[in-house]
Amino acid sequence: VEHTANAGFPQVPPAMMTEEQRGDFISKWNISCSDMIDGVSHCQYVDIFSAQRLDYEDEYGLLFIGFFAVMFTVLFLLAIAFSRALNNLYALGFEMSYIPPAWAFVGFFIPLLSMFIPWLVVSRVWKAAWLRNGAVATVGSGAWGAMAVFTAVFNPWVLGWIMRRSDIDGWLRHMQWVNYGLVWVTVAAIITSVILVVVALRQRDRYRALEASARA
Repeated sequence: VEHTANAGFPQVPPAMMTEEQRGDFISKWNISCSDMIDGVSHCQYVDIFSAQRLDYEDEYGLLFIGFFAVMFTVLFLLAIAFSRALNNLYALGFEMSYIPPAWAFVGFFIPLLSMFIPWLVVSRVWKAAWLRNGAVATVGSGAWGAMAVFTAVFNPWVLGWIMRRSDIDGWLRHMQWVNYGLVWVTVAAIITSVILVVVALRQRDRYRALEASARA
């Protein structure tokens, strides 16, 4: 895309154009075949860019299939981890919450509800982990919930479909924001992993304390 912009083209040509599309593109954007770039005419560059766009879109499609598969796997593991953490609360003597155990898992995969159920689950688990410090629990779970909603909206898979790519500038902004999305998803995954580790360690310590008390 940057090469296309540097070459002075107003648009990235369609992928694998027909002869009719090629003629329409050259005519629409007043591309002169006599103009040269490194010894290659602009009309030849139209064909080169068209083939390169097809390769890019094929690779882009594979990237997002892989990204979606990884995200679904991570989401599945998170749903198991957080629902198990919620169930552990009952084993540790806490009262049953208003979230049924089944919904603690299924709620991660239902559109719209997936923005709220995980938040409620994390809030319940987080408050139990910091039972003596409600402020930490409220701020921690609230921040995680806001991050989860933000990640659900501003991730590469969503941005890749909604961002405009009708011109060179649109393509450059599209690719830039997809890169931002990849970084943000990685940061969110790391923060969530840390939360899970902290909760698991605190639940283990509480279980050991209860076990020691029971033996005594």
